[in-house]
Amino acid sequence: MALLFFTRADCDACADLQPKIERLVQNHPRMSGLVVSLDRIPMAASRFSVFVLPAVLVYAGGKPVLSVAEHIDVGQLADHVKAVYRSMFFPD
Repeated sequence: MALLFFTRADCDACADLQPKIERLVQNHPRMSGLVVSLDRIPMAASRFSVFVLPAVLVYAGGKPVLSVAEHIDVGQLADHVKAVYRSMFFPD
């Protein structure tokens, strides 16, 4: 499971959201987290179809399971990540 957080240096909303996203990843030790700076890797925007920032993509089993951008509700994101994480790593 992986979470990709897309950002740019001139994105104030990204800067505010990044510590919250990092805590979310830390709370799920089997999930990888990656900050993708579009300043450093501009082609990532087209590769992942990211047209607005901030953006978060979550992958599970190599497949995209969630894509959110711009107005990101961290609580809803955390709930979705938690549900996918449980189903992947702690199935009933």
